[in-house]
Amino acid sequence: MSATTDKLRILLYSHDTVGLGHIRRNQSIACGLANCLHDPAILMVSGARQCTLFEMPKSIDFVTIPSLRKASTGGYEARNPALSLGEAMALRTEILRSVITSFQPDVFIADKVPLGVYGELEPALKTLRQQPYARCVLGLRDILDEPEQTQMDWEANECNRAIKDYYDEVWVYGDQGFYDAGREYHLPAHVQRKMVYTGYLDRSVPQNGGVANESAVNLFDDIPGRIALCMVGGGEDGAHVASTFARCKFPQDMTGVVVTGPYMPEPLRDHLRAVALHHPQLRVIDFLDQPEALIRRADRVVSMGGYNTVCELLAFEKDALVIPRVTPRREQLIRAERLQALQLLDMLHPNLLSAQAISDWLAAPRTQAPKRARRHLNLNGLDQLPTLVANLLERPRCGKSSGASAGSIQSMAIPACRTESEAGL
Repeated sequence: MSATTDKLRILLYSHDTVGLGHIRRNQSIACGLANCLHDPAILMVSGARQCTLFEMPKSIDFVTIPSLRKASTGGYEARNPALSLGEAMALRTEILRSVITSFQPDVFIADKVPLGVYGELEPALKTLRQQPYARCVLGLRDILDEPEQTQMDWEANECNRAIKDYYDEVWVYGDQGFYDAGREYHLPAHVQRKMVYTGYLDRSVPQNGGVANESAVNLFDDIPGRIALCMVGGGEDGAHVASTFARCKFPQDMTGVVVTGPYMPEPLRDHLRAVALHHPQLRVIDFLDQPEALIRRADRVVSMGGYNTVCELLAFEKDALVIPRVTPRREQLIRAERLQALQLLDMLHPNLLSAQAISDWLAAPRTQAPKRARRHLNLNGLDQLPTLVANLLERPRCGKSSGASAGSIQSMAIPACRTESEAGL
């Protein structure tokens, strides 16, 4: 364990430049570990200021770094107009290194980008490798992009080198039988040897220690009839889907509910609210830290095809129509096409998106319930995490020198998982 405490210390990093996908995935992982491990100390580092809005177990805390967003040029810029990109990157890099030095994690988990944005994480990784016990994990969603584009991105961002130099394992939050990332992307052998397919992260369990927020559950009691739910993730790129859904003709016994997300531009939110004022079958909700309660209540769901949203749809076995994003990445399209082939959801290409198309889908009778996703996919990722952490700490670190003797590694054994009552499950 850390030299300063006998608690297992886990640090999670997500760069969070677009939407809430990365922070929500790390949130699931942090909560899954907090709810099972005995009294861990978990710290999340993120550029998403909204991360502090989520209700989390007491063992989890946050450090926020200056936020970035995608610029029109395709690169990044600081969300704060008072900061230049160079200033924001310098601050992010120094904060990351300082957190590593001060917190001294036993396990470090980075989401998707092994060196961080513009290499911001490498100084921290070098510092981490000087600490005696730390293990490093790169976490990847099931699908990154089309193979050719992924290979180009990995070469440009030195991903293979970073994994070789700094990471002990690569956790893929998906099912290898559904999408074999190592094979699809022709990753080098040294990377594939480190890859572990965890299974999808089942988000049907509330994230705040296993107890649903009572206000979140009661919030939807006054919505009449069946619910058609529209979710667009963080909302930054979901304007077209949300505005099209708002123009739908809903079945007489159905109420449409749009969750805008915290990044949706305010003018579009105002527009949706104005439409709802004259549409008795439409409700608009700005943000939910626990959308699971509403998803459970919904009869039909119209959504984009991001990883977290799809995990929720699969876990709750919902009738879903997914309109995937196709630019700048096509991972949502690939995921949706393959899940549609398994009859686990319906897909509508964004080029065919219209209010009439959604209205027709909502009005169509369902001839059969959707197939149970668990018959086709491994959704047990969250349950596997404590075992993966334990196995990770028992193995020598990557690199020429592990920095710890075999005896010291054995002394780092994880405390046994808490019982269901202790974990609040």
